[in-house]
Amino acid sequence: MNTVLDRFEECFLQVVGKLGVSEELLESLTGSLKTGLKHMVVTIGDVNEQHPKLVQALLCIVISMLSANDLGLLLTTLHTVGFGPSGPMKGGIATWLQGWSSDPTVPDGGWFAMLQHLAMMGRAQL
Repeated sequence: MNTVLDRFEECFLQVVGKLGVSEELLESLTGSLKTGLKHMVVTIGDVNEQHPKLVQALLCIVISMLSANDLGLLLTTLHTVGFGPSGPMKGGIATWLQGWSSDPTVPDGGWFAMLQHLAMMGRAQL
C-alpha cells in the first residue's frame, strides 16, 4: 500500500507542480494526506472483510451517482487508477486492487468486474 501511495504522491506532485504550486509546500502536506488515505483504505478493507455485500452495495451507489452526473469524470478516474479499455493496466492501482481483493479470476457481478466493465464500455457511450 505504501508503494501505491508513494506513486500517487509522485503523480500528484507532478500535476500540481505544473500548475505553479510550490513543491516544497505540497511535500509538507502530503505526509498527513497519505496517513489519512492509508487509514481510510485500511478501514474500508476491515469493513469489507466483515460486511462485503454492504461495501459492494455502497460502491454501486457511488458509481451510479458519479456516472449519472458526469460519465467523463468517472471514466477519467477509472483510467487514472488503471482500469483501461482492454483490462487492468500493468502497474496500476487497479492491478494492485485485483491482487488484494481476489485471485486472478474476477467474480461476475463484483465491484472490480463492474468498474472494469465501465472502463471498457464507457468510451463507446460518450
